[in-house]
Amino acid sequence: MISYSSKRSHSAVISVFLLLFPMTALSGCTEELTELIVVVDTDLDIPFEAHELKIAVDASELGEEPREATAPLFGEDAVELPGTLSVVNRGQTLGPIDITAMARLGGTTIVERRARVHFVRGRSMVLRLDLLRDCMGVSCRDGQTCSIDGCRSEEIAPEELLPWDGQPFDRSLGEVERCNG
Repeated sequence: MISYSSKRSHSAVISVFLLLFPMTALSGCTEELTELIVVVDTDLDIPFEAHELKIAVDASELGEEPREATAPLFGEDAVELPGTLSVVNRGQTLGPIDITAMARLGGTTIVERRARVHFVRGRSMVLRLDLLRDCMGVSCRDGQTCSIDGCRSEEIAPEELLPWDGQPFDRSLGEVERCNG
């Protein structure tokens, strides 16, 4: 089972995720956390180049329903970037899962970044998905996504993930479900 969480106080995307991905408060858990912390940022000129952020998580290969959420990038309820989402794995299978971050303008996706990734058992790892202006209008081949270095494979190797060192990077996460029972 996978759970999702982030903290409401820093961004509107957080409240949307809490509605779509409810948390369970648990105590006395002894299992090590197996977690991906998805960090999304952009160099787009908000609100002229993008109005909203959309994040989709497809863990259907782990038996989970695909989930997505959208939040504004400007206005009273705007997301404070970088936005974060915690994806916690409480099962035996570590992946793959597909994560897509999109910057949207008027309902149209302006920039998209995709990743196909596996959890690292017992570790909290950071997956950074930057939505870059240089990727606007770039079409990559199937199985590829636009990054700072141009088109690259969507596959993210475990060594490409950064371990979360406990230091804030505007890590707007709250309590996460850490184990079963």
